[in-house]
Amino acid sequence: MNLIRAEIKAKYLIKELLPFSDQIEIVGKIRRRKQDIDKIEILLAPKGAELFGLMYKIVEMGGEGGIKVASKKVILLKDDLEEIKADLWFTSVNQWPIMLLLKTGGTKSNQRITTLCSEKDWQLSVQEGVIYNENGKRLPIKEEKDIYSLLEIPFIEPSVRE
Repeated sequence: MNLIRAEIKAKYLIKELLPFSDQIEIVGKIRRRKQDIDKIEILLAPKGAELFGLMYKIVEMGGEGGIKVASKKVILLKDDLEEIKADLWFTSVNQWPIMLLLKTGGTKSNQRITTLCSEKDWQLSVQEGVIYNENGKRLPIKEEKDIYSLLEIPFIEPSVRE
């Protein structure tokens, strides 16, 4: 599917899931502005009080119920022309910056970040959505750009990440 059609479908998902989310964003190839899209990827941090409504909405759109942090649900979006898979990745507001970075990708960019963390004897914990320094202290990360600042490298726009 081309980028424009995939982005339209992704924005539809955002609109449908926004009332149930504290944060929600398109990630993966669409965020990186790649032209050939094989699936839609959405990262979302559900509102605690709206969790039941979110699960109902996902089931209504063809997914399975039940949600865990750092897990995903897959739904299939169909129209008269085509169908495309959509991966819904769940995280928490606290894990948001790390998960936004990792779910945006690409693979080479993620490998670079993990290598730089390792070179500093830091631990990037995907499960917890944090980075610990060499002394085991959690580093302050409020947004994606903070990760780049802590690693002392320039921020890389998603559209140029590999």
